[in-house]
Amino acid sequence: MADDDEEVESNWAGPEVSPFGLKDRNGPDSDHSTIYLSKHPLSDFSFEDRQSFAREMGATAEREFSEAMAVITNHFDTHDLGVTLAALASKHLGRPVGPDGILEYGKGTVVLPQSKIELAQAIALSRTSSGTEAATSADLHRLTAALDTITDSFQRRDLRFVGTGSVLEQQRRIIQARLRGHTTVVRNWGYFNHVYDLLSRLLDPLDAQMRSAVGLTGRQLLAMFRLLIEAVQLRTVQLLVEPARWCRLPCNEDIYASYAEGMGYSESERGKEWAEIQSRRLSREMLQAYVQDRFLARLPAAYAFSIPSLAEYLEVEELQVRRAVNTLALPIRGLDGADPEGFFLANPIWSKPLIKIDEDSFFAFAPAAFFSHSFQILNDLLGADHKRSEAYSRQRADFLEKEVAGLFFDVFKGAPIDTNVTWSTDAEEGETDLIVRVDSQLLLVEVKAGKVSAAALRGGLKRAEKHIDELLLEPARQSARLAEHLLTKPENRLPSWKINTDLDLRGITRVTRLSVTLEDFATIQSHLPSLLEQIGIEDTVALPATLSVSDLHTVFEILEEPWQCLHYLVRRGELQNRVRYLGDELDLLGLYLRTGFALMQFSEGGAQLTLQGMSDDIDTYVTNRDAGVELPKPRRRFTPWFAAMTKRLSNIGLAGKSEMLLTIGSFSLETQIEFEQAISELREKMRADTGHENDCIYGVPKGWDREGVAIHLSRTANRQQQMEREIVAASHLFENTDAKRCLVITQDLDGIDYPYTRCGLALSPDIEAEEPWTEANRL
Repeated sequence: MADDDEEVESNWAGPEVSPFGLKDRNGPDSDHSTIYLSKHPLSDFSFEDRQSFAREMGATAEREFSEAMAVITNHFDTHDLGVTLAALASKHLGRPVGPDGILEYGKGTVVLPQSKIELAQAIALSRTSSGTEAATSADLHRLTAALDTITDSFQRRDLRFVGTGSVLEQQRRIIQARLRGHTTVVRNWGYFNHVYDLLSRLLDPLDAQMRSAVGLTGRQLLAMFRLLIEAVQLRTVQLLVEPARWCRLPCNEDIYASYAEGMGYSESERGKEWAEIQSRRLSREMLQAYVQDRFLARLPAAYAFSIPSLAEYLEVEELQVRRAVNTLALPIRGLDGADPEGFFLANPIWSKPLIKIDEDSFFAFAPAAFFSHSFQILNDLLGADHKRSEAYSRQRADFLEKEVAGLFFDVFKGAPIDTNVTWSTDAEEGETDLIVRVDSQLLLVEVKAGKVSAAALRGGLKRAEKHIDELLLEPARQSARLAEHLLTKPENRLPSWKINTDLDLRGITRVTRLSVTLEDFATIQSHLPSLLEQIGIEDTVALPATLSVSDLHTVFEILEEPWQCLHYLVRRGELQNRVRYLGDELDLLGLYLRTGFALMQFSEGGAQLTLQGMSDDIDTYVTNRDAGVELPKPRRRFTPWFAAMTKRLSNIGLAGKSEMLLTIGSFSLETQIEFEQAISELREKMRADTGHENDCIYGVPKGWDREGVAIHLSRTANRQQQMEREIVAASHLFENTDAKRCLVITQDLDGIDYPYTRCGLALSPDIEAEEPWTEANRL
């Protein structure tokens, strides 16, 4: 316990905060996003030395874990849990607002993620005898430091076992590490408003089941926790304004006078305390810490709620709210005697985020935990009864199929779409949830609403392997079989082949497969091939991109343009089978906005591409929008000519334009700039030389060397001569690169028909095709 006059940093009175948190990321905070290649720090060590070093790190982590746990448990043995948890929540669970009113991500007072506050809450409830002392700033700083390190040391302890056990056991530890790392750190499977909307619509048909399980309908329960979040943030902002104002006053007398008035002290109380302060000769900084420490005792009131008042506000019966709180709350000392080490992977707070004070009141220190762990809570509420569980499972499946189909209908308006398509041969039969045709592109979408069990997320290997197979691998195998049938020439298909759809499947040039899940599976789905490689599972099919429905919604919302959505899905699936990377789906979306996925050169030599903070711009935009602050939407940047090309191609009714857009959309901004500069220089050169009738520039996007662009500048308006020169331009590309498709673009020298006069898609001679050209006539 620090002396009252110990001089420590004291900034528990934070700035104004937003009621809505961001998606927490399993990675370091940064003020800017970065793409970098990660070299293993031990790459110059021998294999044996690396293993030995890892085991030493594990032993060190074991000691650090024990020391941190002792600090945390000792703190709650002696200090009031209400003051401590309120102080932690007020400092760490808000998002600071800058002077312009924009929420700042990764800056300001946010230090501990929500997962650490949940851990602290569980440990506090596990102590046999709760303390009564009010925590000071010094106490809270020591506790924060311990909470900050304990999760990392918990995870690193497993390094003690590196190199031990069978190969199979070591491979399985990789799965466990990925799952446990996600479970202990990552929170929030989507942005708040979308999560709220999705859960509302998911639960709408289950009102009877929800009332039976928890006393409230789904929407009433969601509204209750949203109200708790908003009320907590409003109360803490109002409370923290006072000590911040006191501490800005010019002299000690004014600081103390405002503090005493705000705390409601009597004249005699003021005189006695001020005399003590003067006798101790506290500096300005020490007095600021003094008044803030004593103010902490008022913070728990911001997190305390009355059941009767809450029922009145929600306009529901008090009995209903009381039942909901009793179902989703733990009493003080409600985890008495539990081993805190178990809370890292199975924290009871994830199912019961509230703390019951008495029959009529409760604390809500981390009410957003309800939304973070909503699927686990719903599984617990509705899974206990067989009939409720069956109804919930049916609704999950029906809802997800309709939700995903609706997203594709909204983005690809007018595109032929079919659902629940069955197909068969004599040897097999299958069903594909959704088929979307966009020009000559076909999207095969498998939808999986299976539950991800708590046991799997704790690292339970049998459950995890079962989920990986059922939710991720089996849909991939099924869509691969259908894609193989569809891409087989009709004359070579099995005679028994049948598919029940009204879609016209002729003229398909590319089939892209996609899997969509309801729940986020520990971000494993973001790059499943790397995990399978690490654990030694060899699957014979190329794996499709797998996204949660929440992430798919965000991808479509941010990209907006149908051709960019298609380009993202096509390249995203190809990327994961060609590049090793570390990042979740929204990091990949941020990477796409920066590069268009034109970055394959970074992956040479098997290095891993690490995506750090790539989603920051998306996080900032969506979170501010949810809080009512409109910012410019993050967009992929194009040079003027490339932008004009994509816009014009998007708006014409031309068969084959999707392949053209896939090609031209694969150039990074840097390459676009180089292209435009080269075109400009060539145009000036040709204008200066009147005998220079035709010339061309060609190139391929970085990483996607099977496709290229040839830009043909021409003086002549003779169509036949232009066509001959276009064929020559495409031939140059095929001869000098590995490209198999060439988007040939003709521009007249004076640029009258900007951005192009004619364009078409040429195929390399070694590709069989009915038509070598798809021509876009002058428009």
